[in-house]
Amino acid sequence: MSAELTATVAGRPTTAPAAALASGDAEALLRPRAGIAPSPAEAAWERFVESAPGGDVVQTAAWGRSKDAMGFATAIAVSHGADGTIEGGGLVVARRVALFKGRLPLATVGYVARGPLVRRDDAAAVDRVLDAIEQTARRLGVMHLIIQPPAGGDAVEAALARRGYDADATAVAPTCTLVLDLSPDQDSLFAAMSASQRRNLRKARKLGVQVRRGTEADLPAFQALHAATAERQGFRPLSLAYLEAQWRALRPMGAIEIFLAAGPDAPERPIAGTLVTAYAGTVTDKIPGWTGEAPALQPNVACIWEAIVWAKAEGFRRFDLGGIHRTAAAHLVAGDRDKEALGERNPAAFKARFGGSVLLLPEASQRTFNPVLRPVVRFAWRRLAGNPRLKAFVNGLRNG
Repeated sequence: MSAELTATVAGRPTTAPAAALASGDAEALLRPRAGIAPSPAEAAWERFVESAPGGDVVQTAAWGRSKDAMGFATAIAVSHGADGTIEGGGLVVARRVALFKGRLPLATVGYVARGPLVRRDDAAAVDRVLDAIEQTARRLGVMHLIIQPPAGGDAVEAALARRGYDADATAVAPTCTLVLDLSPDQDSLFAAMSASQRRNLRKARKLGVQVRRGTEADLPAFQALHAATAERQGFRPLSLAYLEAQWRALRPMGAIEIFLAAGPDAPERPIAGTLVTAYAGTVTDKIPGWTGEAPALQPNVACIWEAIVWAKAEGFRRFDLGGIHRTAAAHLVAGDRDKEALGERNPAAFKARFGGSVLLLPEASQRTFNPVLRPVVRFAWRRLAGNPRLKAFVNGLRNG
């Protein structure tokens, strides 16, 4: 499906030719196709996301293109101030919900993850940005919209509450994570890990585990590692097509990397890996993969450590270890980092052994646009609260 940029100027919809969008004078613009240089409008948006408070790779036009390739509809809503500069906006992702393997379409559900972004916490500006988001969502045919603000998005959260959004949506992005400050030297980062994790890493080195950065050609092998992890942990893996779309969209801007670990007996065959994004000063551990074999080699520990070392060497300021459950975060904040408190197999326990600080992020809010359907959707959502099928449904919206 096509993706487009929509815009408002000082909160008003605009109707001038698309070529003028970069200065705030356009109504819609198709995104460039793969291999074609970004338009001035898209380039302006990418610069805004990278510099805006809470800016994240999931708000970039490149991320939107990866979703387009998987059959989602996406559009970037942009609001310009009176001076013509971008004051805020967000990437809206929409997907048609259907039953019976797509044969019975029901409605289009949309979401904004880690957005919208706003230049400053001015209530009037935030409202103009949300007006643009809702207008764009309606143009995509969205009936129900989920918005999860970015880090530091308190003003957006407050504005959503004023608009009648319910703050009980299933998350479309992690609501808390562990973040490493990469300003210390490498030896200090190593020393900040738990004693057990340092032992694990020394063991991996001693036993000859080799870690390398991967290429697009390694995606099938990485997807197999990821699928093995998904089977063990009971979640639906991302498809190879999804990973390829993400790689092709993000790689030109240097925003994606894969690290693959292999044992000494078969260095050509990876047994663990991790996919990270690299954007706006932060490298984020996004997708894990491990066959489950050779646990004594600690290949997953070696992978993440090499990603941390690479991020430090490349000048990134933070390493985000990825989402953790808020209950686990509460234990970590209280100083409980042992396996008894977190659970030995809890991913949070594994991540916590690398060190880092807990970062709490805004939770998701939701609203059904049609006032007649709103109470029906609210009733159904409350009945399904906590149901694994609801979480799987939202994950399907995010990942296809």
